[in-house]
Amino acid sequence: MTETDYYGRRWTFDIETRTFIIPGIDTAPTNCVYLIALIDYDDPNTRLLFCGDDCRNAIPILRAAKLLIGHNAKDFDIPAIETLLDCDLSAVPIFDTVIASRLRGITESEKQKRMTPTPAE
Repeated sequence: MTETDYYGRRWTFDIETRTFIIPGIDTAPTNCVYLIALIDYDDPNTRLLFCGDDCRNAIPILRAAKLLIGHNAKDFDIPAIETLLDCDLSAVPIFDTVIASRLRGITESEKQKRMTPTPAE
């Protein structure tokens, strides 16, 4: 399959980041995204894993996603990817499971308003 075969899908995703200091070289911590895992929401057998420098190869797939589904995605994963991998994902709709988990006990109209996927902020 080619990269474009993965465009336009709904992806459940997660990232891992780390902060490290190279003794004798760094005077401040360096932050990086070192893992991006994608699972096709509609076909869970389709899984993509990007590690280390290959994380940049996930950017076109993320940008072309129909929807990104993640836990704390709006407040952590998306800002980390945009900042550390220098890209813009603001046009991609995001469904954040942290926000969805807070919907218990609210009115149906308020729930619908909050559940509607919106582009990343």
